[in-house]
Amino acid sequence: MDQDIPAVTGFGNCTGCAVCLLTCPVWRRTHDVLMTNCGRTRSLQAGAVPEDLEASAEACLFCGACAAVCPSGVDTLSLTAALRAALSSKRKAAERRRCETSFAYAGRTVLLPGPDLRADALLLEKLALLLGAAVPPGDELPDLAADLDAGLRAAPEELRAATAAADGASAFVAAEGFALRHLRKWFPALPSKGLGEALLGSCRGGLRHGDLYVVDARAFNSDRGRLVRFYDAMRQETGCTLSISLQRAAIPAGPARGTPSADSKAQARWVLDHFRPRRIVVEAPSELGLYRMVAGVPVLHLGELA
Repeated sequence: MDQDIPAVTGFGNCTGCAVCLLTCPVWRRTHDVLMTNCGRTRSLQAGAVPEDLEASAEACLFCGACAAVCPSGVDTLSLTAALRAALSSKRKAAERRRCETSFAYAGRTVLLPGPDLRADALLLEKLALLLGAAVPPGDELPDLAADLDAGLRAAPEELRAATAAADGASAFVAAEGFALRHLRKWFPALPSKGLGEALLGSCRGGLRHGDLYVVDARAFNSDRGRLVRFYDAMRQETGCTLSISLQRAAIPAGPARGTPSADSKAQARWVLDHFRPRRIVVEAPSELGLYRMVAGVPVLHLGELA
């Protein structure tokens, strides 16, 4: 077993049952076991080193769907992150903009938009007003989270500078769900929510029968035990259509870094299969353009319903 991969990830517990393949979007795309968490764990048990698994580690979409079904308790996300970190220590890390200025938010909620939402200035302004949130001038925290998921090691001073930039924040709302697990680790005393959960308080009244609601799967998988009840109550209250079991395994937008391993359009069509919605309402800003390409019906961001 490779010493660069911590035993705490539990990869030694994997029995090769392959239950995780049932929810893995990369498996559905490639039908290559080696490209899945099951393939990575069994290879490590057989003596593989991180370099042997580079393509597999990079292919992971970090959706977290496999973690929910693993009967052996393997920490699949930490395992893949550890693989990427071991690989990044042996190649030159990409340059990352450092946060040099601290912004005091005086007890306000901070909206971390990410590149897709930041590119839509009108939608970003509207969502910030709806949430009563401050928007930082840069994307240091989401960038740092994305780099960690890509296996790029962060120097301690970089992490300190990035977290200091959020001085005084009372809560976080992340437009990119992959960042939530990092925010909860960096700021354990502060609430961190996905954009959909944060907006539903003011926007659910705009949902109606005939709408297909599309969750941000990464945000959902980051706290699925609680959110499954939250979204089930929302579905019953609004009458919209919502298929959590389907959507949590379909990651149309691809990973935050690198080349998507899943065919984005095929994933979106899979979510729409057997549904004939009048409208599609999405949580993730990164998925707006994608569903507009394949749906043939109006596609709105949740914030546009307010």
